[in-house]
Amino acid sequence: MKPLDSEPLKNLPVSGLSRVRDLIYFDGPLLTQYVNARGENFLYYWCERDRHSHRWMLIRVDEPTILRLLYRFIPLDFVIPAGSQDDFVYFVDVTSGGRISDVWLTKVESIPEDYTPVRGTFLQDVPRNKKTGYPVLIEGKWEPSDLMGFPRLFELTYSFLYVANKLPSSGCFGGFHWRGGYAAMHFNRLIASIPTESRFDVRAVQYNSPGFFRFSADYDIAELVAISVEDVRKKRTQKRFRELSKYIASHHLNDIVDPDSDEWGEHKSNLLAMTRALAESFRAIDPDNVIAGAERAFEAAQIVRWFFRRISEIESYEESGLVKFAPIEEQAP
Repeated sequence: MKPLDSEPLKNLPVSGLSRVRDLIYFDGPLLTQYVNARGENFLYYWCERDRHSHRWMLIRVDEPTILRLLYRFIPLDFVIPAGSQDDFVYFVDVTSGGRISDVWLTKVESIPEDYTPVRGTFLQDVPRNKKTGYPVLIEGKWEPSDLMGFPRLFELTYSFLYVANKLPSSGCFGGFHWRGGYAAMHFNRLIASIPTESRFDVRAVQYNSPGFFRFSADYDIAELVAISVEDVRKKRTQKRFRELSKYIASHHLNDIVDPDSDEWGEHKSNLLAMTRALAESFRAIDPDNVIAGAERAFEAAQIVRWFFRRISEIESYEESGLVKFAPIEEQAP
């Protein structure tokens, strides 16, 4: 083993660690995330071995750093050892039988260069930890109203996508016009229809730059929100929204107050065609589910337009550099 410029310790001062997941694995774990009872995150990083034992570096890091590493926004050498929350790390020698034989406390600046990752190395194919909630990174400067407004936007779009994908049924988006106070009223009903264990909630907020939100939610549906944010940027999606909105405005459809008016029949086929085209622009939406779940063509159009606007608001947070989602190609849906 390589000699260390370190202080030997009788015991490892860190205890009660629970394994979260392996981040690098090759014929055995090489980098593993652990968490203690206080929610502090630690990384065990394999350094070398001899005939008797393996040497590991144990380093304490904060959760935003873990998330940035997982999302491949930063390479491993930005974290080990540069991301340490302390000015020291522990080196632990573990025998083949799993017994700790030696422990050292080492200043970060004294870590051997051979024990640090190759510069520019990013994690690959790391599985999501869906049990801890859905995380969104926070960056930049936030106003207090945004810290409340962003989770509400996420809840609205998440709830819509949950019902549209997991609870589709005739009339599930019922209610005339979906305008004014109607939308808020319908969403209270929509949210109430979601099973309690899958309803959206804010589990944790750490406001730093970087920081994070952690949402309680169905993980796969929450990822569909991020996918929709990417979809809303596409020119064809924006063009289809404008065409549908222009048609509704030019024919004054918002001014028709009678749900049984004969005028609806004149516009049904056009509304359905344009609504379907806009819904198909989003990978997270099945147009048939939205159309079947609405009471009439106009309502289906209003629902999809509403979704476009809310997703666009979320996209503006990302465009401004205030939030970051996990890369789409890394996601499961």
